[in-house]
Order: sequence, then C-alpha cells, then structure tokens
Amino acid sequence: MSQPENEAVPAPQPPAPATPPAPVVIKSGSKGLGLFALVLAVLGLGASGFLFVQGQNLLKRQEMQFDQKISQAALGESQNAALLADNSRKLESSETLFKQLQTDMQTQQAEAAANNRALQELLKTRSDWVVDEAEAALNLAGQQLMIADNVPAAVAVLEGLDARLARFEQPQLLPLKQAVSSDLAKLKQRPFTDTANAALRLSRLEAAVGGLPLLADSSLRPPQAAAPAAAAPNAPWWRNAWNRTVSGLRGMVEIRRLNNSDAILMSPEQAFYVRENLRLHLLSARVALMQRQNDIYQNDLATSENAVRQYFDAATPAAQSWLREIEQLKALQPGAGNVGDSLAASLKAIADYRQLRQGESISQPEIGAAASQPAAAPAQTPAVSAPAAPAAPATSAPAAPAPAQASAARRGIES
Repeated sequence: MSQPENEAVPAPQPPAPATPPAPVVIKSGSKGLGLFALVLAVLGLGASGFLFVQGQNLLKRQEMQFDQKISQAALGESQNAALLADNSRKLESSETLFKQLQTDMQTQQAEAAANNRALQELLKTRSDWVVDEAEAALNLAGQQLMIADNVPAAVAVLEGLDARLARFEQPQLLPLKQAVSSDLAKLKQRPFTDTANAALRLSRLEAAVGGLPLLADSSLRPPQAAAPAAAAPNAPWWRNAWNRTVSGLRGMVEIRRLNNSDAILMSPEQAFYVRENLRLHLLSARVALMQRQNDIYQNDLATSENAVRQYFDAATPAAQSWLREIEQLKALQPGAGNVGDSLAASLKAIADYRQLRQGESISQPEIGAAASQPAAAPAQTPAVSAPAAPAAPATSAPAAPAPAQASAARRGIES
C-alpha cells in the first residue's frame, strides 16, 4: 500500500566532515635526520635539474639532426631533379640522334636500291637487250591483234623479230626463237578479216540508204510513155496506122505483180522510220564487227537485206548494187580466230628467260659476297645486287659489297 499523503518525508542527512590529516611533528631531538632529508631533497633537485638540462640538450641535438636530414633530403631532391633534367636532355638528344640515324639509314637504303638497279642494268648482256626488244615487239603485235584484229601487221612484226633473233647464236635464246616461229606459223594460218575496210563499206551502205527508192514510190510513179512504133517504108499505110494505134493502147495500161501490199500503203512517216531502222541495223552490224561478234553481225546484215527486199524496189540499179555489197559483207567472219592465245608461247618464253636470269643474278652476287666478307663480321652490309634482301643500316662500312659487285660484274661480262 502507498503511504498517505499527509505523512511527512524525512529530509536527507548532510555528509559527515572529513577528518583532517595529522600534522607531522618534528621533534627537536631529530635535527640530523632533517638535515639528511634536506640534503636528499637538494640532491634530488640537482639531479632533476641535471636530467632536465640533459633532456633539453638531447632534444636540441635531435632537432639539429632532423634539420640536417631535412636539409640533406632537400639537397638530394634538388640533385635528383637536376639529374632527371640532365637525363631528359640526354634522352631527347638520343631520340634526335636516333631519328637522324633512321633518316640516314633510309637514305642509304634508297641509294643501295638505286645502285642495285644501276648494277643490274650494267650487268645486262646483249641477249637481255634482245629479249627486251622482243618483248616490246610482241606487245605491239598483241595490240594490233586485240584492238583491230590486224593479222598482217602482227605477222610483219613477228617476221622482223624472227629475222633479228636469227642473227644471235646464244643458247639461252633458243626457246624464244622456237616460240616466235611457232606463233608466226599460227598467225599465218589464222583467218584474217579486214575490219577497217569492212567498217568503211558498212558506213557507205548506211549513207546510201537515203538514196534507195521505196517500193511505194516506184508503184505510184506514172508509167513512161511508150516509144511510137517505127513506120515501115514498104508497108501499106493501113498497117502503119494499125501499129501506131496498138502501141498507144499498150502505153495506157501497166500491169505489176506485188508480193507485199503493206509496202504500198506506207505513209511518209512510216517510210522515214523504215529508213532509220535500216540505218540502226547497219550501225549495230558495224559495232559487232569491231567487237568481233559474228552472230550479231550476221543477224543485223540479214535483217537489213530482208528490209531492203521488202520495202524497197529491188529491181533498181541502186538497190541491186546495195544488195550485192551486203552479200559480200555477209561472207566475212569476224572473230573466227582466237586472239588471246596467238602470242602465248612467245610471251611465256620471255617470262621463263627473265626468271632464269633473275635467279642467276641473285645467286652469284650472294656467293661472291659470302666469299669476300670475313666470318667474324656478320653486321656488314650484304650484297646489294639481290633485290629481295633489304639493305642493312651499316653506316660505317658502305664500301663492303664492292668485291661482290666486281665479281658479279665480271661474271655478267664473261657470260
């Protein structure tokens, strides 16, 4: 149960006062002990002062050492910075020198390649020059065959080349002589089409289309008056009169047979388109002739001939001459031969000769350079006469391959 509200709460008691320490009483009989205590206190105070002074000195020495170390560290840092700057300058100088060496090496490589080409030109024998001339002549003959199908020009070029090769007795030229003779025999047996002349004839036929008379114009032309019958001097008068009457009656009526009625009923616009269509077929035949497409050429000529016989008066002299020209042009066969392999044997012989000469020019200078250079100096420049070997950056001994070049030159001259 809770206490009643009118009951008084006791107040808290204050804490008891602390007991004071008892004073130290020095008796008058203990003077020696007090003196001894005083001496000990003085000695302790002196020792404390000494220790304090020693601590201050030690602290100052440590501060001085720390300042010295800081100064040394700063000096070392400045020295390191100076050394780093010096190394950076040296590195930049080395990079500049390296770039200069690279430039010099590239220049020397270009000079070595130029010297190699010059050496190869000097090492060319007489047969090499003949092969170069033969290649140029074969290229000319191939152009004549490919562009204009000019077989006589190609035959003339190969005959001249065969005659020139016959004056040389080198055994390495024998395969080329045989190949040229074989290609020449094939060209002489190949059918020839005079493309330029045929194109001119087609152009003349195209220009003559405008002068061909249409069948409608010939049918609608008034008949020519018949010549009067000559009177016989010994005949009676009534016979002469009868002959003149019959001749006049015959000139009044003309009978023609027409196989196609469409040609009679053409309008002027249709006649214009007929002529233009005929010109287009002749132009297509000429293009097919230049491209050596025989099927298109023959088809266009046959279509042109049928158009002339259907819409034009084939009985006139102009049409007859035009049709005879078409018949002669149809006898041509453009593109009958194969131009692609006409000079294949000669070109292959030239390629084989060049490959053989290139192998000799690579092997001989390398052998000469290996014999002339000592075994203890592998860093020298190799023989520059080999086109496949890159030039080494040997700047200190540029005249090292001179014996190899001299030996290769002597071999080339002797061969």
